[in-house]
Amino acid sequence: MNFELKGVQGVVNALSEIESKVSRQVAREIEAGANNIARDAKRMAPANFGEVRNSIGVEKVTNFQFSIFANAYHAPYLEFGTRGKVKVPTEMQNVAAEIKARPKRGTWDDFVDNIFDWIQRKKIAATQIVQIKSGANKGRFRKASGLQQALYQRQLAFLIAKRIYKNGINPQPFMYPAFVKNRAKIVARIEEVINRPR
Repeated sequence: MNFELKGVQGVVNALSEIESKVSRQVAREIEAGANNIARDAKRMAPANFGEVRNSIGVEKVTNFQFSIFANAYHAPYLEFGTRGKVKVPTEMQNVAAEIKARPKRGTWDDFVDNIFDWIQRKKIAATQIVQIKSGANKGRFRKASGLQQALYQRQLAFLIAKRIYKNGINPQPFMYPAFVKNRAKIVARIEEVINRPR
């Protein structure tokens, strides 16, 4: 998933007529803005295992063009949502179309395993109480054994996966809000550099 900073092309085109010192200053402002977008996206990204946050970065394409990306496979599904809950901003339709066209990855078991890991990491209890069937405590209740608890957590993971598969997940945007937050600031800084008296 990549974002490209657009909307400053007219300013960039005008740079061919401006001295190289100003061009370097504008390039620095664009780079700083791209890094700010990536930084803000990392702060806003869901942090389950840190995979999405750690996959966010910036790549220089040209002096005046930078690509801000999130390489984690599931990043776009978090950004835009899934199934009937997908919400794609108008200016991101092309990005979403590219993502939709890519091949699917992973299996059902991988999906359930990931949710099971999340349940355990979040310490979500799938506590089961069982009745003692023999001995002095017959008829009383006790917490199920560790193995039984793991089985209940696995069942819970399966049920959550089934629900997500059927209903989808709500979007948890992080890249687009970071882009929108910084876009006007970047343009303003570029205009300031260009309009400085010489």
